Amino acid sequence: MAELTERQRKLLNLIIQEYIETATPVGSQALMRKGQLALSPATIRNEMAELEEAGYIYQPHTSAGRVPSDQGYRYFVQALLHETEPSADEQRTILHQFHQIELELDQWTQLAASILARAVSNVAMVSTPAAPECKLKRVELVPVQDSLALLVIVLHEGHVRQNMITVPEGMAEDTISTVGNKLTTAFRGLAASELRSKIVPDLSPFEQEVRKTIARIMDQVDQASYTDIIFDGLVLMLRQPEFFGSEKINQILETLQQREAVVAIAPEVVHSEGVRVMIGEEIKSPSLQECAVVIARYGTAGEVAGIVGVLGPKRMRYSRAIPAVRYVSRVMTSLLREIYS
Repeated sequence: MAELTERQRKLLNLIIQEYIETATPVGSQALMRKGQLALSPATIRNEMAELEEAGYIYQPHTSAGRVPSDQGYRYFVQALLHETEPSADEQRTILHQFHQIELELDQWTQLAASILARAVSNVAMVSTPAAPECKLKRVELVPVQDSLALLVIVLHEGHVRQNMITVPEGMAEDTISTVGNKLTTAFRGLAASELRSKIVPDLSPFEQEVRKTIARIMDQVDQASYTDIIFDGLVLMLRQPEFFGSEKINQILETLQQREAVVAIAPEVVHSEGVRVMIGEEIKSPSLQECAVVIARYGTAGEVAGIVGVLGPKRMRYSRAIPAVRYVSRVMTSLLREIYS
């Protein structure tokens, strides 16, 4: 990322602020009207040309003004942003709303999504809390017929999963049952990643195959933990100029409905600290790359946790979205500790 002069930093800041306000390309005349630059129109145009060449802004159409690029937004968030924390009154109101409802996680997630959607006028998403990695409690293998056995996986979180598995021809029923006991002893208390990496030298090819199946099923349980997500504010995002009447919004809504993008993001977020901002191509889902996501974990890493965040156009009010997500995350963490303490 190219280093900017102080004048270029100020100019880029003004361009992005103006574009956030108007959603229309920003020209030199608009910047002059702002009256914050003691520069001639020619100097402004030259500096804008340098910002464009460096990749911070671009011209969507010939003769149009400039709009921020993903790189420009990233620089803005990292180096230029002045956050606006929720006021003391807002914080008191939010806390009062949470404490008005009983210790019900479903109600908390719905309320958190509603508060965030109103705060940022975009889509809010809040997952119900879950253990980030399930742990193995017990393995059972129950013979069904000559070449099949029922694999029963019991997890510490209370989940039970069953899967049919092919057994080697001629394997005795008592041997099949012994395999379950052996794998329980070897892998009890481990997460899927630990189960895969643990070295157990005396496992037979069949036992290795059962181990792979157990790890795969545990991965599926871990991913499914984040599919229970509350969305709010979809109507608010429909009103954004970038999406109003556009085919893009249908793709975005379909992606959110399928929850695949959020499920892909969630495991990364619940293991990290603080608020994460993903802009454009930083988001893995192609259908969401016209958007930005501001997201954080609530709860405790490695224990019960969930995600709370907002999704909107790349020109969202980051100064408002980032502190709002941070504060709601903090409140949800405190409430979660009340339950589990």
